[in-house]
Amino acid sequence: MKKITTLTLAFICTLFVINMATAAEFVIKGTYNGKNLYIHNPHNEDEDFCITEFYVNGVRFTAPKSSAIDVDLSHLIVETNVTIKVIHTEVCEPKLMNMNVLRKNQEFHFSAVEFNKNQLNWIAKGEQKHGVYFLESFKNDSWNTIKVVNVKGSVSNLYSEEVALHKGINKFRVRYVNNHGKMFFSNEVACFSNKKENLAESITNEKTNLAAQVTDIK
Repeated sequence: MKKITTLTLAFICTLFVINMATAAEFVIKGTYNGKNLYIHNPHNEDEDFCITEFYVNGVRFTAPKSSAIDVDLSHLIVETNVTIKVIHTEVCEPKLMNMNVLRKNQEFHFSAVEFNKNQLNWIAKGEQKHGVYFLESFKNDSWNTIKVVNVKGSVSNLYSEEVALHKGINKFRVRYVNNHGKMFFSNEVACFSNKKENLAESITNEKTNLAAQVTDIK
């Protein structure tokens, strides 16, 4: 009886080792950008599904019996790192269907800023959907916002905005504020104008400067 029990335990241990040997895994790392991950889950040689389980940042999930697994990441905070470990049998190979959703969003930057014929032009890359641009003019020793522009929200965009000039040296820049309040400044551009301000422009500029001074005092 003791011999039979020993043989049974040996068989169970051998079976366990075999099962461990036939298990495989692959790891996916990236940044959560508000979208779920989709994995193709094929059948193995036993006509069972390939994936047995997966982990999201160390939390275990049982794989559903489905050929397409929707890995719900909505509990994560946007722009946080995520590591997904997928456990599957060696005789099959799951495939990640939308790897791009975990790629880190490109850091924002201005790739070009120029002034031409009363137009301030700039190209920006990596902007966020709800970000905002502030066109700023330097006058009376301070930068003042002269126009607010909403972003277009795609990978790379060209912007062109008309700006008013005063007599003498005009200096402009663009300030970008993303969804989280982080600010980015473009290079400064300058031009010279012989134009004289009319009365309406002069009054508007004086009001703007006065408002800026009141804000500084507060």
